[in-house]
Formats: sequence, structure tokens, C-alpha cells
Amino acid sequence: HIRQAVWEYTRYRYDLWKRNPNLLYNIMAYELMYICYCETSQQMFRDWLRAKYGSVGGVNAVWGTSYRSFAEITAPETRNAAPLPDVNRAAWYDWATFNARRFTDYLKYCKAQIRRLDPDIPITAGGTSSMLSSANSTSGIDEELIINEVDDVILNESGHSHIFSDLFLSLADRRMPMVEPEMG
Repeated sequence: HIRQAVWEYTRYRYDLWKRNPNLLYNIMAYELMYICYCETSQQMFRDWLRAKYGSVGGVNAVWGTSYRSFAEITAPETRNAAPLPDVNRAAWYDWATFNARRFTDYLKYCKAQIRRLDPDIPITAGGTSSMLSSANSTSGIDEELIINEVDDVILNESGHSHIFSDLFLSLADRRMPMVEPEMG
């Protein structure tokens, strides 16, 4: 239902941005964060683990656990935007990787919907300097994935420091223009 809503919203907003003569690029998503512990997300994580490891035994071997089935596995919990102090680090790594991949794939889907209507407008997402915070592993964002798999232009919204410009450019696998709407 969410994907259908994205398509409907994109169609609705298309005429507004297409008529804007000053539009240089489309910021598809800003100040990103995505993490979900609902049962659908838990099942998606289990399915991802099954595809990655092949069996619950494969998970157990890497995580040092003794699950009897994928149904027993739940994503590691967080508190105050950080993993719990005694978290299984292998499980946490897989959860953070899964969540970043899931979110990047969702942004790619959204971009594809925009491209159905407008093949030309440069699109960007992300750009948050929060990627360097300790809470980033709970956010679902991976700026390197977003820059290389989603962005046509790099969005730098750090505002106060130019060091992020160098960082974001270094993450790109190819030469890309950068925009910084918060610097004026």
C-alpha cells in the first residue's frame, strides 16, 4: 500500500515541480531515518538471513547462537538510538546491513517512480551529516549506498562545515555535482 501511495503522490506532485522554472534538482528524501521492528520487518529480516546464510545453522555458526529455526530470530533491540551494550555484534551487523539495504532499495523504487514521469530532472536523497553519529547504525541510512545507487547529484545538508563536502565527494564512485541548499 505504501508503494501505491508513493506512486499516487508522485503523480500528484509532478505537475507542480514540472512547472517550476527554477527547479534545478528534486530532493526526493531529506534528513533520512528509517528503522522498523514490526512483524513484517522481522519476517523480512529472517528471509534476508535465510538468503544470506542458507540455513539457521549458518546463522548460528556466524552469530555464535543456537536458534532452532528462523522464526526464533528477532532483530537486535536499540535504546536511545544505539544497540544495547550486550548486543551480539554479528547479529547487529547483519541487522544494520539489512536495514540499510532495505532503505536504499526503497529509495531506488521511489526514484524509479519519478523517472516514469520525468526522465531528466536530477534526483538526490540523503546528504545528512548524521552519518557520522553513533546513532547512524539505527537509522537505516548508508550515505555511500545512497550516493552511488540513488543520487544524480550529491546532497550536502551539513551547513556548518565544509568537511562534509570532502567526505561526501570521497564516497562517490564517480564524479558527481554536489548541492548544498543550507549554505545559501
